[in-house]
Amino acid sequence: MKGVPDIMMDSHCENIGVLFDCGINELGVSPETMTYYFIRSGAAKLMSTWHPRLSAGMDCMEFLEWCLERNGLNPPNILASGGISTRPEYWAGYMMAEYQWFYEHSFMEILDKVPFVKIVESYHPLHEAPEEKFYEAMEHWMGKI
Repeated sequence: MKGVPDIMMDSHCENIGVLFDCGINELGVSPETMTYYFIRSGAAKLMSTWHPRLSAGMDCMEFLEWCLERNGLNPPNILASGGISTRPEYWAGYMMAEYQWFYEHSFMEILDKVPFVKIVESYHPLHEAPEEKFYEAMEHWMGKI
């Protein structure tokens, strides 16, 4: 059974995309450290089974601040930069969330087998490819095919 209701999928994926994009690009956190914060905050576990407050009850920036605060950090006041990003880190977070939902692997399993930086590095050429190509690449990296 898929955790995220279809109607909430975009919000769920956007929150994870912005978490990685802004954490890495706006705050200067390394991809490895942002992955650690995502896992340590409990968000990875909660988002794997869909958590209404985190997936839909918070906007993207509130979700990022929540994750950082759960790691004992006092996040700076970050203003959204005028819309959803098209940077590779956003795409990687969004697509990882879609993949997690579609294939029902936990974020813990995904990030244990596929470092977030590897997903970011797949931006070229996969961001212009059909989503199925990304899913196929992820299944290969996960050792599922």
